[in-house]
Amino acid sequence: MVDEFQVDVILLDDAFQRRQTARDVNILLMNSQVPLWHYHLLPVGRLREPLRQSRRADIIVHTKCPDHSIPVMARQLARFTNIPNIC
Repeated sequence: MVDEFQVDVILLDDAFQRRQTARDVNILLMNSQVPLWHYHLLPVGRLREPLRQSRRADIIVHTKCPDHSIPVMARQLARFTNIPNIC
C-alpha cells in the first residue's frame, strides 16, 4: 500500500510504547494542562511507561500551553533527557 500511493510520511498515533515498529522520528506529545500527578503509571495515572522513557523521543511537544513559558512538565522531563521541548 505504501508503494502504491507513494507515501513519504506515515504518522502513528499512540505508538511510542510499541518499540517493534520501525521509525525515523519519535515525537512525544505531553498535555501541559494535565496536572503532574496524572503523569504516574497506570492505574494511578495516565502513563503506560515511566517518564524516564521519554529519553527515547527525538522531540517533546507540550500541547495546550497557556503561554510561551516552559511548562512544569518540561522541567520534570529535563531530569531524564536533554532533547528539545517545545510549546
